Amino acid sequence: MSSRTVSRRPRTGRRVGVRPGALLLLFVLLAALLPVPVLEVGSPGRGAPLRRPVYPGYRFALRYEHSLFDVPVTEAFEVDLWGRLVLYEVVAPDERIAGYYDIPGARAEVVPGRTRLYGFRFPYRRLTVAATPVGRRTYEDRTCRLPLSAVAGAWGPATLRVRLVPFGLSLYWLGRGTADCATRSAE
Repeated sequence: MSSRTVSRRPRTGRRVGVRPGALLLLFVLLAALLPVPVLEVGSPGRGAPLRRPVYPGYRFALRYEHSLFDVPVTEAFEVDLWGRLVLYEVVAPDERIAGYYDIPGARAEVVPGRTRLYGFRFPYRRLTVAATPVGRRTYEDRTCRLPLSAVAGAWGPATLRVRLVPFGLSLYWLGRGTADCATRSAE
């Protein structure tokens, strides 16, 4: 029989390779840089005071007072998979609104005191609307009510669009956008 001696190097306590903490830090940094869609509500030259992280299917509305018929109108939008703002429904208490919008292929549901146009989809990459004091156009979602005149000034153009931003920045805007919304809705 032969006897073999195996020599081992003494352990120094140092690990070889990548440390788990470094991998976690790398993962967090990469996740913070991933692009996510954010809805911006703003005005040229004034910036975008409201930014909301959104997802396909995210819904919001623009409400305003129609100057011709003197009735409240709600235009319902949703964000699609490509980051477009899609108008999919219009609701007003006056059936004349159906003729005013004259949307090809739209179906109308008319009951006394309410007309609903639906069954259509108009996509917009960027939506620019007049923020008139007469119409009192307002952005609304589940947690926010923002008069567009507060964003664009009286008679100024207000712009809505979806833009890709780093995930970390969208988290910052999520908290900040809600605060802006709360203070501006009281105006």
